[in-house]
Amino acid sequence: PGEDVGEQAQVAAVGLEDGLGLAAHLHDRHDRSEGLLVGDVHLGGRDWDMRMVDMACEQFVRQFREDPRDNPMSLQRVLTEVEHAKHTLSTRQRATVRIDHAGSTLETEVTREAFEERTADLLERTAHTTRQLVITAGVQWKDIARILLVGGATRMPMVSKMLRELSGAVPDYVV
Repeated sequence: PGEDVGEQAQVAAVGLEDGLGLAAHLHDRHDRSEGLLVGDVHLGGRDWDMRMVDMACEQFVRQFREDPRDNPMSLQRVLTEVEHAKHTLSTRQRATVRIDHAGSTLETEVTREAFEERTADLLERTAHTTRQLVITAGVQWKDIARILLVGGATRMPMVSKMLRELSGAVPDYVV
């Protein structure tokens, strides 16, 4: 607030939300703004959740030959566990996902590294969409003085790292 980011500087508020894709709202110092929606509207935090569900459930299937994804109640419990694990991986290197299904229980560890490897294609889709956003806005990264990350999916370290690499700026979680 009150920070002078320059006459032509832009501030981008970026969110990666389900059903919305990558969205940004650009503001200049005169509070003129332009909302942009670019690219992959089917990409969002739920895609990352489902990848971790698959990681955990594949281990469950290997061990018990039953698939929790086939039962809506079991799948919902796994999704809840995965959401907690995904949040944990935003601040720690490993998290545990507990699956209770068909009378069997499995606690499986998911590492940030394995999760990032399993979701690398999603991150690349996000990077592509981000590059398109900048082109569509008619600006260059040097014109964007501040990148505000909005929403849970942008809290994943891999997303902020990708934005740092693309923009050369450190994204801000202020919002």
